[in-house]
Amino acid sequence: MAFWIPGRAICIFFGKTPISDDKIRPASAVNVIGKVKEGLDLLKNVRAGTKVIVQIE
Repeated sequence: MAFWIPGRAICIFFGKTPISDDKIRPASAVNVIGKVKEGLDLLKNVRAGTKVIVQIE
């Protein structure tokens, strides 16, 4: 998980990005803020604009 600085949004990376090689790489500056430990498979069905609740434990 990261805070996307230019877009002022939270990013949850779970697949390759357009500039990825062997690692997931953001297209612009981000600050990494955490790691998803479970439930990542649920995000595959989330559409753009859908509200997602992030619970920090």
